[in-house]
Amino acid sequence: MHKKVLNNSNGSRDNVIRIAQEDLGVINDKFIELMKSRGIKTVRITSAGNSIATGYSANSPIIPLLFRNPDLVEKAKNAGVKVEFFSYARAQDNREEHVFEWFLKNLTQAEINKMVQFDFASDSPKAMDHRTITKEEVNKYYPIYIPNDIGFRDLMYSNLVKDDVTGKTVVNPEMANILVYNGITASFLDDVTRNGEKSLKGFKEDLESLNSFLETIYLTDPYTQIYVCGMPYVGNTDVTIKIIGTINEMIRETCSKYSNCVFVQSVGQNALYKYDGRYVIDIHYNKEEYLYLLANIFNAFCHKYVSVVALNDFHLSMKTMSKQNEFLDVPKTSEQLEQEFLSYMTQFLSKYDLSSGQINRIMEYYVRRYSHDYFHTPRSVVIQELDGAIKKGR
Repeated sequence: MHKKVLNNSNGSRDNVIRIAQEDLGVINDKFIELMKSRGIKTVRITSAGNSIATGYSANSPIIPLLFRNPDLVEKAKNAGVKVEFFSYARAQDNREEHVFEWFLKNLTQAEINKMVQFDFASDSPKAMDHRTITKEEVNKYYPIYIPNDIGFRDLMYSNLVKDDVTGKTVVNPEMANILVYNGITASFLDDVTRNGEKSLKGFKEDLESLNSFLETIYLTDPYTQIYVCGMPYVGNTDVTIKIIGTINEMIRETCSKYSNCVFVQSVGQNALYKYDGRYVIDIHYNKEEYLYLLANIFNAFCHKYVSVVALNDFHLSMKTMSKQNEFLDVPKTSEQLEQEFLSYMTQFLSKYDLSSGQINRIMEYYVRRYSHDYFHTPRSVVIQELDGAIKKGR
């Protein structure tokens, strides 16, 4: 987590921004190299959720979250990898239930952007403070006329294709489909600002809806990787760090239930900023804080992408073998089961170059889901092999 102080010097702040951009550039290079090494030719990255997901700020120019990393697209193109950005996010009325509804109704980017344009360009008193973006920029960044637009749900499943031979649905091995999600703040803030409530029930409601959203994608297409960002550490005080840290642990726990989901650490933000000659209280990031967040996100891609692929492989294989063993007319002997799973574990562990920490995540996931998904697998054999790989310090 980046802890910062209010910047009073434009010169020093410019230097901070330059360094943050350079750091992000290095991470971009690593990410592109990773995609190339995996044989990925198309990377689709989607930002969804709340105002952070839109790139909103009342203290610095508004730019969509992913567009704050513009060098990635051109660098990737030069390396033979096509990177595409998508956005299904709104700056208000964005509680998790609403985002899940956008997904279920398969709203297009243009349909979402119509709402964003109201938030950022309307003269209505219900609009957001949009002094940090012009109407021309709103039309540029959040267009309502998008050629070949695609629905939110369709995009999340766009890495699934029909096999020409079998007719079965399979994952496109040359595509990486990644969702970056920011949220869990809307219901609480709406309760406080619109209804005068001082209850934390909004967080619970949003976590329940987030869980439903994650579960739906996981059950239909676990190959779509989801990176859920924690709440910003507003103000960087000991009190806010403790409270928000507790909420972020709840988000992390929700993510840990699904093999295709990763929790991304958020960054600290000042809450008090100086912009255009005035001081602004804002719970959204400024330019450099957004760069720090993007660095955390793309670092997570670099360090977690392969381990998520491996965990999905493990989960789906274990689940399939467990089901097969459950419905056998003649059950296998314990010796046959042991040999079958020893063979699989040897093959699996040699297929992926995983660290001890990554294997430990697989172990935790196996134990967590054993009684539900893997009950007809030899638990002692699987745990023994995973434990042995961890101790070898792979």
